[in-house]
Amino acid sequence: MKKILLADDDTVIREVIKAMLEETPDCEIIEAETGKDLIDKAHSVVPDLIISDIIMPGLSGYRAVGELRKEKNSPKFP
Repeated sequence: MKKILLADDDTVIREVIKAMLEETPDCEIIEAETGKDLIDKAHSVVPDLIISDIIMPGLSGYRAVGELRKEKNSPKFP
């Protein structure tokens, strides 16, 4: 089963994207609401794909993914 980490601070946007992704077989969707939450969940579930909003409160999605890329022991994200 493929793991997709979906990060967005807007609940409605997450629900719309989640509804579209749920039509794909063999996908588990993990939701995150903040950049910090994105990093924490990426460490715990090691997703196959991250879909992230760029502008989120606190740590942006852009910076969160950048932090994951810098980490020596994290999965490599394209």
